[in-house]
Amino acid sequence: MRLAPYRACNCSIQDRVRALILESHDMVVAFYELEQKGAFANPSEAGVAFATARLAAGAATLRDMIVDAWRASADMGVGYPMILVRDIEAGKRILTRDDFGRD
Repeated sequence: MRLAPYRACNCSIQDRVRALILESHDMVVAFYELEQKGAFANPSEAGVAFATARLAAGAATLRDMIVDAWRASADMGVGYPMILVRDIEAGKRILTRDDFGRD
């Protein structure tokens, strides 16, 4: 099975994780049916296909979450008063020690 292409969620991280959990939950019965048939103890085509599909789904979801986080990071702020990362990356603002509090 090939890795699915990037899928933007346009949702919160909580919604993305909830969808992953529900998708995984839908596979529980199929997993136990395969396990009862010994598809994992003595690898069968069905067992290998199931494991490969679940690993690919997990890898794709993790990749999608990382891409979404990276893209959202430009809208995050640092320092006080808040400076957008987007402005720092564009060179509109150069950070100095004065931009941070004395903790």
